[in-house]
Amino acid sequence: MQKKFKENYEESIPRLMKEETLVFYLLYQESTFVGMARMYVWKEDIAKGEATLSGIYILPEFRENDILQHLFDMLVKEARKRNCTVIKTVVSRNREQLHKLGFQDLYDYNDEGAYGLSSEMELPLV
Repeated sequence: MQKKFKENYEESIPRLMKEETLVFYLLYQESTFVGMARMYVWKEDIAKGEATLSGIYILPEFRENDILQHLFDMLVKEARKRNCTVIKTVVSRNREQLHKLGFQDLYDYNDEGAYGLSSEMELPLV
């Protein structure tokens, strides 16, 4: 996992953090990688007041304690500090876990009304 992380993110993370677009947390217990979370906070020209949770991951052996909730609480605190009113995410699995964190389902609509559950979810912050 650590090698994959280094290959995929080592160069892009400093640039995005400098632009104050990316919020990125790495969790370690002593020298062991435990998990990570990645969120983008959008500026005025894209989607002012919105943040996008693009990834949150905790190693399986650490999922039994409250690490996920603690990590997520850090993201919410940062989003509020940056005046975000909503955190959105796209979900392909683990919808139940996102419900536990407070995310709400969104629905896709057509001209006749709702026609199904969207792959997007959101967490209002106001």
